Amino acid sequence: MKGKKLYHLLDSLSRQERKQLFYSIEKTQDKRSLLFKKILEEKFKDINSLNTFLVENQRNEKLKKNPKEQDKNIRRWLDYACKKIEDLKLSNYLKENLEQRNRLLTEIAQKKTQEHLHEYYLNKTAQLAEKGKNNALKNWCLEWQISLYGQQQKDKNLKIIKSLVDVKTDYINIVYNEQLSFFYRQLSILYLDDSRLNEQSSTTKPSDKKLDALSENSLNPIYAAEYKITKARFNFFNEKFYQNIKEAEQYIERLEIDEKNAKILFRRIYFLKMVAGFQRAKPLELLIINSQKAVDIGLEFKYRDSISFFYHQLFLYLSNQFEKAQKEFDEKGSFFYTKKTQFYKDFNNSIYLLKMGEVNKAHKILSKLTNSPNYYISLWSKMLDLMINYEANNLYLCNSIIERIKTYLNKNKHREFTYEASKLVYKQISNRINKKNLESVNHPLPPLHQYILDFVD
Repeated sequence: MKGKKLYHLLDSLSRQERKQLFYSIEKTQDKRSLLFKKILEEKFKDINSLNTFLVENQRNEKLKKNPKEQDKNIRRWLDYACKKIEDLKLSNYLKENLEQRNRLLTEIAQKKTQEHLHEYYLNKTAQLAEKGKNNALKNWCLEWQISLYGQQQKDKNLKIIKSLVDVKTDYINIVYNEQLSFFYRQLSILYLDDSRLNEQSSTTKPSDKKLDALSENSLNPIYAAEYKITKARFNFFNEKFYQNIKEAEQYIERLEIDEKNAKILFRRIYFLKMVAGFQRAKPLELLIINSQKAVDIGLEFKYRDSISFFYHQLFLYLSNQFEKAQKEFDEKGSFFYTKKTQFYKDFNNSIYLLKMGEVNKAHKILSKLTNSPNYYISLWSKMLDLMINYEANNLYLCNSIIERIKTYLNKNKHREFTYEASKLVYKQISNRINKKNLESVNHPLPPLHQYILDFVD
């Protein structure tokens, strides 16, 4: 669709950015800016309304040109408008980000072979990178500084080059571990949700021994800690997990790093303890403590961790702390939930309604959530749907829902999180319907799954 990019760019504009664009339009005599001003003054509910507006405002052009030329004309104008917004955003960004501003000026001076400016901007960028602890940029600066002083071939530069090479050696280690620890962190997070990655990435997934060695050899203690947390994450589904997470937590407690980085690392610890506690049916009181810590740190550093907030709210509702859940939602919900994560809010609302005895209202929400794009919300909504229909004695419908849950789980065996607990719950209800002996539950269930079984007892 032609106006898609412009629509999203317009939607992203702040009030200040709109004022800046209006000011720039007043200073130009470009005829294209007249339509641009009209666009800025309008509010478009969707892309179609923007495209309709564009067509209607170019009717005079339509009379002069054939459809192919008209389309080309609109596309050229869209390119102009998009670049106007992009140029403004780049200008504002570079004003606020001196590191990147000086980096670009360094490159410009280097390409123009303006040696004095090249050296000035390069040294300025290096100072800002050091101040901002930007390892990647500092490494980039060192590379350019070695090249610059090497090309000059002056005796007095030899000591400078040697010093830079020594520092560069350390930064190679730092940047290498920064990148690798991030990669393994991402891989281990994906592994939590899909065990097929473990099978398909046998050469990519690091062993515990390798992660230990990487942690020991990292010159930056933050990345050393990341490896330890990643090691726990890779062992999430086996008995090593709690020992690994304890070791990671104790290691971070001993680190002499700034408070911000320590909290960011601890947030990962609390998140893992929270989801592991849910999986392993730890007491709700403990789950609430860990989820509260993860949410608070996320909020402090403006990190939209909607998953932690969802679980925290869920735990509060399951423990009947309705007032606290509502208070925290009112204060933080608009930050953590977006249009794309509305299903988290709706799911927790259904739990609240069930707890309040508003079964029909809850059922109406859950019926929609069974088709949620989020696998776990969809699965758990199906299970709650089964629970409600069982209580309503809709046994024929229950058998149909059970088959859907069974098929859904079979197609998602690679998702280990709550897999066995979900399987046990639907089998227990199926046995009740078919008057078969109930399977013995030899281990505690996640609080949500236990709530479902308690509801139908």
